[in-house]
Amino acid sequence: MEDYRHDIEKLARLADPECKIANDDVIKIVTTEALFALIAQSLGNQNRSPVFGQSETKMSDKYPAYFKDFSGNDEADVYLIHHKFGISDPAGCIHHASKKLLLSGVRTGGKSKYQDVKEARDTLNRWLQINQGAGYE
Repeated sequence: MEDYRHDIEKLARLADPECKIANDDVIKIVTTEALFALIAQSLGNQNRSPVFGQSETKMSDKYPAYFKDFSGNDEADVYLIHHKFGISDPAGCIHHASKKLLLSGVRTGGKSKYQDVKEARDTLNRWLQINQGAGYE
């Protein structure tokens, strides 16, 4: 196990130069997750990211516009997703294109992924034509 101690310490120091690993802990490290958990423990802060040396930030806190609350829903279809993201489109082009992309190649019409993506593109081009000069630019 001593042969690996140097490598494990090197990995740990890449994550955090201050990290100290005891001899007994080298034997316990069998996975990358165990190594990172040990590093976090040695730092005395379970919320600190051993890889980047900073607090873990939830992606939903970092990019709130990309995350919506779906609690209270057992399932979500494309229409609920459109509703949660506030997609307003009287002509229905964006809804149609989104549905084509989300379900490309798997809907019951037997169309290929390529065909669905092509049709989504055509629908979005139509939206652009309809809304040209409408102030969306």
